[in-house]
Amino acid sequence: MTKKSKLIIGLLLMFACLTMIWLMETRDTASIDPNSVVMTIHGEKVSMGEFQFFLNDSVANVFGYFHEKYGAKDSKTFWTRSFQGEIPLDIAKQQTVEKLKVIKAEQILMKQKGLLDDISYEAFLHRLNEENKRRSEAVTKGEVIYGPRQLNEKEYFNYFHSNMMIRLQEWYDKNEGQVTEEALKQTYENWKTTAPNDLKQPDYIQTQLIKVPYGDVEGKQSPLTKDQAKEIASKIHDEIGKGANVESVISSYSSYAEVKSRMFDGTTYRLDNNESEEWLFFEVNSLEKGEISGLIEQPEFFIVIKCNDRKPGDYISIEDSKSMLRTKYLEEKQQHAIDQLVASAMVEIIPNIYANINVK
Repeated sequence: MTKKSKLIIGLLLMFACLTMIWLMETRDTASIDPNSVVMTIHGEKVSMGEFQFFLNDSVANVFGYFHEKYGAKDSKTFWTRSFQGEIPLDIAKQQTVEKLKVIKAEQILMKQKGLLDDISYEAFLHRLNEENKRRSEAVTKGEVIYGPRQLNEKEYFNYFHSNMMIRLQEWYDKNEGQVTEEALKQTYENWKTTAPNDLKQPDYIQTQLIKVPYGDVEGKQSPLTKDQAKEIASKIHDEIGKGANVESVISSYSSYAEVKSRMFDGTTYRLDNNESEEWLFFEVNSLEKGEISGLIEQPEFFIVIKCNDRKPGDYISIEDSKSMLRTKYLEEKQQHAIDQLVASAMVEIIPNIYANINVK
């Protein structure tokens, strides 16, 4: 063999080796079997496909974090570049692990309660396929379906998982529903400490509502145009704001304005908070004693609100809140079981698979 031939063969072998090394180093997620196990959580397998699904869901949040903190821009090197020691891909993968710890804890609890027999990603994809088959058949038969004709993985996961969480709540309600008086009392006291407003009646608020209509109001024609009504309502607002007595001010505009006293409290809450008067309740609830609202425009009238009195609502008694307390107790019991599974999560990562996960 000539020196020239040996040189050519040597160069070809070196090129082949470099090509193999390059292919191995640049291998991405797509080259890995989606059924490959990335990690286990409490012994439950997490496949590459499942990890990638949740990883893709966190991409926007991670990019937003780096864009806000470092002014990072989207680029080919963004995910693997170091920003003062922080690498976007590493952060995204860490967040995915933490999210999967919670998801798997919830699924494991469902499995323990007999609500799911298989919590693998393969089983999830099988259920998705069956659901889409059912939808296709329903469309062919002219039957009504709710939502899109076909669900993607994200849509079906949100639909299925939320429904399973509801079933888990129902399980606790059916099987753990015998709550002792002592447990209810403890829940009540804890709730008063952590979120006292949740157990309070609405505040007592005494108001005067000053209304200046325009146009056709409930079949009655107002003599004012919209601009005229706004001008009068503005004058009324300014005079009351300077401390003038409401009745005295209204007497000067009795042909155009009306005033009505109205009380808001726990006995009127359902009426106050209904859809048609939600805006009014919002405005009233923002006022303290002695304050007046701004000039509020509504269809067919302008209104000014004065708060004459306001007192904090009383706590709802334990007796009157038993149903709410029971629901709260069971929700907390369920969440405590999930939290324990998350806190004690036994996570085993398969290094060679985990290292080759990339953002698609």
